Order: sequence, then structure tokens, then C-alpha cells
Amino acid sequence: MRAPSVQSLWLGRLPYFKALLLQRRLRDLVLADPDRGWLLLCEHPPVITLGRRSLPGDLRASPAWLRRHGVGVFRVERGGRATFHGPGQLVGYPIVSLPALGLGASEFVRRLALGLAASLRPLGVEVAWDPRQPGLWAANGKLAALGLHTHRGVTCHGFALNLCPRLDVLDWLDPCGLGQRGLTSVLREAGASPTPAAFAARLLADGGLPALLAQHPGGAP
Repeated sequence: MRAPSVQSLWLGRLPYFKALLLQRRLRDLVLADPDRGWLLLCEHPPVITLGRRSLPGDLRASPAWLRRHGVGVFRVERGGRATFHGPGQLVGYPIVSLPALGLGASEFVRRLALGLAASLRPLGVEVAWDPRQPGLWAANGKLAALGLHTHRGVTCHGFALNLCPRLDVLDWLDPCGLGQRGLTSVLREAGASPTPAAFAARLLADGGLPALLAQHPGGAP
């Protein structure tokens, strides 16, 4: 089976609703032609997304209060619970046909996590993959969240990697149902961090999504 041709793009800081609309448009294109695909890389203004498993207690502040303070709230079709996105966090949205890649959803997420883990090692950050609560965990907490949605075998949504974002969002929500396990960032773990734009540029230079999926397919971070 021929692998799809995947374009990996850096879109800068993009409002969440625009990214959501773009994902859905590109998903329609992949449904029509599974031999093409995209990885969208961006960062968002402050926003909370609520996945299919979100619980009423995941939001600790009311949606009205959050909107007054410039934090959007969106209920979306991806798996998982509540997640915060904001400046300093790199967000990646792969829109690809899993049958064209020859992968199931769980293996795709695992390979994506392995690729992200490998990309963090040059920064001096070691992480572990937890399939029970899909994400990458460093010494001080959760460094990256992963949550996909598939429609007729085509993915959307994806990963959120904490490079240098604010971490004081626990007053607003219980991110991913972490409770006391906490969030961390590359900045907190390593003492320094690239910006999302700089890290995205490195991912693009290294080959984008195909390179991420090819990292250590048989191992674990």
C-alpha cells in the first residue's frame, strides 16, 4: 500500500474555532482522496476544549466567567476530558487516513507519542508514555496530551505539547482529569524551552508527521 503524501504546516497563532473548521474541511478532502494528508501545527489563544469523556466537575470556573476573562470553551468530538490550550503550547492536528497508513487508531496515537518523545530528548527532557491516560509524562507531571477523533478512518484533533505555557490553569479546570498529578512543561523540566514556532520549525525540518510516526515504532519512550 502506498503511503499518503502528508503536508506538515506551521500556521502560527490561530483561534481555536478557525482550526476546528480547517480540520473539518481537510478531513473532507482526505475522505475524497486518502492518498493525501496534513499535519497542522499552531498555537491558540487561551481556550478550553471538552472531549467526549468530560465530566461536569472538569470545569472549576463557569463558562460565563471564562468568557469574560478571554478564555473560550468548546465541546468537541475528540476522546478524553477537559484540556487547556494557550500561548506557549504547540498544538498538532494530523488529518490522515488510517487505512492508507495501515494503522489502527491506538497504534497511530502510540507512534505519534513515541515521535514526540524522541523530539524532546535533544532538549534534555525524558518522558514516559501512559496508554491508560494518553499522554507523555515527565518528572513533574503531564507534558503532552493526545486525543483523536476518527471519522470513516480519517483522523482529526491530535496533541498538545507544553513548551512554555502558563501552568496556573488548575483554578479554571481539572485538565484531563489529572487531579493532583499536575501539569508540567519543557521550560519547567529543562529550565529553557523553544517557542512553539521554533519547535514547529524543527519538526518540519526533520520531516513532519511521517518522521514522527517512524520514530522507534517497536519501542516505548
